[in-house]
Amino acid sequence: MLSFRQYLTENEDPYHWDTNYGKRFKFVHTPEGKQDTPQGNQTISLVTPANGDAWNWPEVSQEHLTNLKSNWEEIKKTIDPHKKIQIETGQNASVK
Repeated sequence: MLSFRQYLTENEDPYHWDTNYGKRFKFVHTPEGKQDTPQGNQTISLVTPANGDAWNWPEVSQEHLTNLKSNWEEIKKTIDPHKKIQIETGQNASVK
């Protein structure tokens, strides 16, 4: 079995959905009060293991996940730089 660090360095495309969804990233329901901007509507978050307890938040429905997967090529173009670092390295990091 590979260590997490070995897995990260040996896997060529950290954004490949079928290989990395649920390992490097996943979509979850954002609990009320945990949203960046409090809203009345339920929101979802793209999280990584580096996000600590957020990794354990409830995942989105299978239907929602299917829609996200079908749009993943466009979605991944809009991922914030700090989230890209998390996906690519498994680490939290500030972006300057």
